[in-house]
Amino acid sequence: VIRLWVAEGFLRAKPAKLAEEIAYGCLEDLTKRNLIMVSKKRYDGKITECRIHDLLRELCIRQAEEQKFIYHNKDGIFSEGISKARRISITSRVSSRSMNPGEFSLHTTFCFVEDYGFIDRLMSMHWKLLRVLDMKVVELTEFPLGLFQLYHLRYLAIRYEYKSGAGIPEDISNLENLETFMVDSYSFYPEVPFSFPRFWTMKNLRHAVINDVRLPDPRSQRFPLENLLTLSKLHNFRCSEEVVELIPNLKTIHVVYRLDWEDLHHYHLNNFARFRNLESFTVEFKFKNRIFSNPFVGCLVLPSSLRRLTIAGCYGCILWEGISAAIGSLPNLEYLKFKD
Repeated sequence: VIRLWVAEGFLRAKPAKLAEEIAYGCLEDLTKRNLIMVSKKRYDGKITECRIHDLLRELCIRQAEEQKFIYHNKDGIFSEGISKARRISITSRVSSRSMNPGEFSLHTTFCFVEDYGFIDRLMSMHWKLLRVLDMKVVELTEFPLGLFQLYHLRYLAIRYEYKSGAGIPEDISNLENLETFMVDSYSFYPEVPFSFPRFWTMKNLRHAVINDVRLPDPRSQRFPLENLLTLSKLHNFRCSEEVVELIPNLKTIHVVYRLDWEDLHHYHLNNFARFRNLESFTVEFKFKNRIFSNPFVGCLVLPSSLRRLTIAGCYGCILWEGISAAIGSLPNLEYLKFKD
């Protein structure tokens, strides 16, 4: 919800604060007023999941429609006044009669039902002012052609089943204003990563959450992504000095290594220490062969700014003597988790 608020432009960053930090403050204020119920908190008390009472939800929907803030379809038909809509929420299959492309111009669309007919019509309507498109529940097997004509898009969330060798089309670079890009990608061949060839051209990207994505070599596309805060889940991420320089303000990163443990040193894990603003680091290891020694000695070096560290998939191969000095020297570390 915080990323949505930022994408909608409801909140603006201040000189000493990110827009996300201001948004979180607003969320906390809503919980203190008992308008939002907290369902899950992090170890440090920060909210990770929240919900709203059903009666308050109905009131919000009614008020939002009265004020023409958002419309949602009921039994496939939108309520009156849809022609003036800027935001719509799809909760049931949409009747083709209620979607005349010449009627209205949208800024935000939420799709909570697998309605492929609606998606096809949406892509053909050329709503180029669309800023937010959330259709995580719709299982796509290919990217809709019209998607890359939504030049004002700031927030995009999709679910995608990719095949061997597939990736995000290069036309994604047309979306120059994209800030949040979330792809719940999956494949029957998890050892084959999902490629993102134009990643280093996405200058306004703030949050990229894509399952098993492989980043291209940045040497051919040198665009510093100074706005990037979140990067997850990277496949065999090669943390070179050049890459660190291109994403200097990264705060959260999640990487997955599927390889022979003897090859781990080729991926420069020692350069993670160069991320001066990194606060949350999750690393998963899915080694292809048995481990006969501690793979982390002299390999994993961490930044002093780190607050949360998770190391997964080592199956008992971590020797505390080998990494205790590295972890013990982190002055800001608050959360440490090992899991198989």
